[in-house]
Amino acid sequence: MTFLSGAVDCCGAGLVHDPAKPSDHKTMYQIISASVVNTPPPPYILKLLHNHKPLYVPANGHRSTHQPSDTKEDMMEIFQAEGDGRPREMKKLMGRRNYVAIVAYDPEVVQGT
Repeated sequence: MTFLSGAVDCCGAGLVHDPAKPSDHKTMYQIISASVVNTPPPPYILKLLHNHKPLYVPANGHRSTHQPSDTKEDMMEIFQAEGDGRPREMKKLMGRRNYVAIVAYDPEVVQGT
């Protein structure tokens, strides 16, 4: 299952998964995109969102421990370089006007059969 989300004025990708079972069928991906016309958030907001420290304690009172557990949410570091080739400091979210194109995966087309 894949979630497509937006209205955050930045782009990124994440997944909800069980770290103990990397190829589990219950792994869910999240694609984050924004409207092309919206202005990206200020850099300090993106820096806050890149923070690895817990920002809140859930209603059950247990913080994330980063230990293998049933479910974990991770953002993927997919933005390695800027548009001009310079390396990026923050690799999880990009504050740019963006769009996402989703294409159905067809193994026969990919393999050329």
